[in-house]
Amino acid sequence: MPDALTLLLLALGAFRVTLMITTDTVFQGLRERIWAKWPPDTYFGYFFTCNWCAGTWVAGGFTILWFVAPDFLVMVSLFLAISAVIGLMSGNLKY
Repeated sequence: MPDALTLLLLALGAFRVTLMITTDTVFQGLRERIWAKWPPDTYFGYFFTCNWCAGTWVAGGFTILWFVAPDFLVMVSLFLAISAVIGLMSGNLKY
């Protein structure tokens, strides 16, 4: 089980990945390709618009990675968490 600081790091990392999937411009092309086949009003298409829905699956992936490769997950989460905090502090995150 992760300690409190590691859990915060993982949560911020998962938060950042969730926003990448659902709102970031860098993934807009991927979302549009998915929506061409499954529009946002379909179950699968909605996943790529809903932070709550996508966040659940991202958290699940992070949990699995915690048991498979915890050191790797913490390293990646550190990078993502710093990005999330910068976005939150600058007001640039769209959620």
